[in-house]
Amino acid sequence: MHASTIQRIITAKKIAAQYYEAGNQSKSLKGVWRRYIVPEMGIDYRTFLRYLKKKIS
Repeated sequence: MHASTIQRIITAKKIAAQYYEAGNQSKSLKGVWRRYIVPEMGIDYRTFLRYLKKKIS
């Protein structure tokens, strides 16, 4: 995996950890993606979910 991809995964995980709230509809993963990830990173929802599942050592 490229260093730039690893950095993007780390960034996505940090943003999700900061803004995601379980049970709060406006702060769901899709809401976080729509408000914070798209403007900053420009990735689609499926890529965002894949990034959250990746394990970085």
